[in-house]
Amino acid sequence: VLTEGYYKLTVDISALTYTFEPVTAPTQTYSNISIIGSVNGNWDTDTQLTQSTFDPHLWTIKGVSLSGGEFKFRANNAWDTSWGTNSEFFGTATINGANIPLTAEWIYDVYFNDASGDYTLIPVK
Repeated sequence: VLTEGYYKLTVDISALTYTFEPVTAPTQTYSNISIIGSVNGNWDTDTQLTQSTFDPHLWTIKGVSLSGGEFKFRANNAWDTSWGTNSEFFGTATINGANIPLTAEWIYDVYFNDASGDYTLIPVK
């Protein structure tokens, strides 16, 4: 990369090609991001994610036990900014989107990008 910044990498594994495009840098940085919802037992309990040390927009939590139910990601333990969508396990959540469904109680590794809304939940145990 010749210029510092944010980029979108798209890989086509069928055609064995990729594109690398610059994207507008996020303007908002949050002090914390959490999961809230019935997957925590109720909609009053936040499960905090850990901010990346190399990118302030990447958040993770590994080995978290979540129940079946619904949840959203939210910033600063408040409803001012929350993300959701109707896709289980992975997708792109939008501001004020639908609750994210989760059908199975399990232990998960969770990854969330607050700039793009992309998230992944990986069942690990």
